[in-house]
Amino acid sequence: QITVNRIESGMLTDDIGYIYLYEFAGECAAEFQTAVKQLQDQGAKGLIIDLRDNPGGWVDAAQDIGDIFLDKGTLCYLQYNDGSRAYYSTKAGKTDLPLVILMNENSASSSEILAGALKDRADATIVGVQSYGKGIVQTVLELDGGAGMQMTIAQYYTPNGNAVHKVGITPDVLIELPEGDIGMYEFGDLNDVQLAKALEIMQQK
Repeated sequence: QITVNRIESGMLTDDIGYIYLYEFAGECAAEFQTAVKQLQDQGAKGLIIDLRDNPGGWVDAAQDIGDIFLDKGTLCYLQYNDGSRAYYSTKAGKTDLPLVILMNENSASSSEILAGALKDRADATIVGVQSYGKGIVQTVLELDGGAGMQMTIAQYYTPNGNAVHKVGITPDVLIELPEGDIGMYEFGDLNDVQLAKALEIMQQK
């Protein structure tokens, strides 16, 4: 039996919690909610969510995590080629915590959907660099002879109507890693300049 660790969590200071979410898969949403509760029990008054290098995954998981911090409303919407829309929504009842989200150029797909929703609707501050920009839905049309054609049928938008695809999420506070720094740090290591900046911003919030 192999257990995949999709999140890590802990306290950075006496009142600021930190969760690193590696991918939107498995039981990550339930594990995330448990981590939030544990951090609050330890005194967290603000939360840093690290989505750096998170390639995305299940949109439903992003929806469930977004639902922790958002009241009833839109998480994101899909706009199809014919102009019609389909909405992902959150329910009433939220955990009211100040949020800072860390992103980098490898944060994609569901990471961008979650970050976009929390930026638009929960006043989350995005720290890091521009995210990847992957926000389309594709399907495969069967052709004669057993062949197929992949077709883009829709793209994602944040609650405020901002496109994700080929755009990404723009950070509120731009901070790049120093030249030659590949970002290999132990969990919670404040020698990581992006994490240190996120902590500084959270302390200001």
